[in-house]
Amino acid sequence: MRVTQSAWERVFLGLLLFTLAAGRCRTVDASPSGEPIAPAPLVLDDFTVDLVRVEPGQFRMGRRPPNKLMRRLAEVFWEATETMDEFPLRTVQISKGFFIGRYKVSCQQFCVFLNTAPHGGPFVSLGEFSRLRLNDGKYEPEDNLADHAVNCVPWEGAVAFCRWLGERVRREVRLPTEAEWEFVARGPEMRRFPWGHDSTREWTSAAPDGAPVHAYPGNSTPTGVIGMIDAIVGEWCSDFYGVRYLPDDTHDPQGPREEQLPVVSSVGSLQSFPGKAHVLRGRVPNLLVYTTTYREPGQIGLTPSLANTGFRIVVPLD
Repeated sequence: MRVTQSAWERVFLGLLLFTLAAGRCRTVDASPSGEPIAPAPLVLDDFTVDLVRVEPGQFRMGRRPPNKLMRRLAEVFWEATETMDEFPLRTVQISKGFFIGRYKVSCQQFCVFLNTAPHGGPFVSLGEFSRLRLNDGKYEPEDNLADHAVNCVPWEGAVAFCRWLGERVRREVRLPTEAEWEFVARGPEMRRFPWGHDSTREWTSAAPDGAPVHAYPGNSTPTGVIGMIDAIVGEWCSDFYGVRYLPDDTHDPQGPREEQLPVVSSVGSLQSFPGKAHVLRGRVPNLLVYTTTYREPGQIGLTPSLANTGFRIVVPLD
C-alpha cells in the first residue's frame, strides 16, 4: 500500500504534537527522577515573582496550653493575651497543592501595580511609616527601599494587586488562606519557627525600614519560602479574623463567613473581636511568641496607624 505525502505529514505532525505535549507535562510536573521540580517564576516585563511549590497534606494547626489547668485558666482569665486566640489545636487537611511567593511582595513590585491600575490611592497608605511616596503623580519606593517588603497596604490593596497580577499572567492569583499560610510556615513537623525548632538571632531587622526581602535566608522554611516571620511587616490572609478557630473548619479551612462574625470564645462571650477584620500572620515582635501560630486582626481600610501590613501571593495549581 502506498502512503501519500499528506498522510505522512499528518502522521509526523501528530507525533510531533504528542512529543511536545508529553515533554511539557514532564517539565511542569516532575524531573526525570519523578521528583517535583522548581516551578517557573511569574515573569512580567516589570518584575519577576519567584514561586515555591507546596504539595497537599495535613498538619496540626493552632496550639494549646501545656496542661488542662493552664488551659482552663487561659480560657477564663487570659482571653486578651496575645497568644490566646490560637485555640483549638486541631488536625487540618490541605487537599490542593499551590504555589506560594518565595518572598513578600516588594515595594518596587507594588509600585508597578499602583502606577498601572486605576485609582491607586485606596490601595496604599502614605502615612509616616510608609516605604512608598508619591512623586509627580507616580508612586515610587523611598530611597534604597525598592527591594524591601511593601507595608501600609490595606487588605483591599493586597486583594487588588492579586487580581491585577492574575489578569496579567492569565492565572488565578490570590492571598493565602490562614491555614495555607500556617501549613507552609509550620509544616507537618509542627515547627515552632519556619526554619525549625531552635531559635536564631538572624531572622529579621528591627530597624524602622526593615531589610530587603532576601536579606535573611536563614529565616526560611525547608522548601525555601523566605521571611515568613518579621518584627515589622506581617502578611495578609484571606480569612476573616475570629478570636477562636471554628473547630469543624478542618478541610481546606476558609475561616468564618462574614455572617458568622463576631466569633466568640469557647466559654461564652468573655471575648470577641468587636468588629470586622481579616487575619494578619507573621508579624512577631520577638521569638518568645509562638511564631508560626501567632495571629492578629489586621485593620480594615486606610488608617493613619496602618504600618505593619504586607503580603505574599498564592497561585493555585491547575
